[in-house]
Amino acid sequence: MDKKFVGIVLNKIDYKEKDKLVKLFSANDGLVIGKLKGVKGASSKLKVLASPFCLAEFTAVETNGRLIITGGEVVDTFFDLTNDISKYYVGCCILDFVNYILSFQQDEFEKLFKIMLDALKYLCYYDIQPSVVLIKFLLNVLNFCGFNLNLENCASCGTQLNGDASIDFKDNSVKCGNCQSHSSITLKYENLISLKEINACAYEDIKQYEIKL
Repeated sequence: MDKKFVGIVLNKIDYKEKDKLVKLFSANDGLVIGKLKGVKGASSKLKVLASPFCLAEFTAVETNGRLIITGGEVVDTFFDLTNDISKYYVGCCILDFVNYILSFQQDEFEKLFKIMLDALKYLCYYDIQPSVVLIKFLLNVLNFCGFNLNLENCASCGTQLNGDASIDFKDNSVKCGNCQSHSSITLKYENLISLKEINACAYEDIKQYEIKL
């Protein structure tokens, strides 16, 4: 019996002479590995289904414990990302980060799927600085994973963050300048303010922000 599911291609690898294996993120099933037979052939009609960023309703059958993708109805390819190198690289970062999260995330796939699609949609079709979209996406994913950064008070001494701060990678926290350690990097106050505002806003409201990297 055919199986149908909505998913997006995270990455692909060559398999044998004419086939490819694709890693998909399904809103219902999480990480899915599928095989596209003959897709490297010149006349294959499945080529688009092997492309990263391809969002589609896939049709597949299970044969000998392996999922064979036989077709699909494309919803979006986010093709415009290829016209802007900065947007394309940020899009690749989004896919890679989702792929990493799925290595340990066992549930709430629909919520993560929506976080990813929102980021790709606003990255591709709206005039927002790509780095701002990436920051918004990462903040959303951190919140999704239970790592809600406290951007108001120092994680060590509790004082209000009203100047240059630091991000400590040892305990994934934000600290004031006085509590900065060797495992942290400086976070300029103007960027801290931007992080607070980006974290609090929806994508529709962050078009005016720019992050100086």
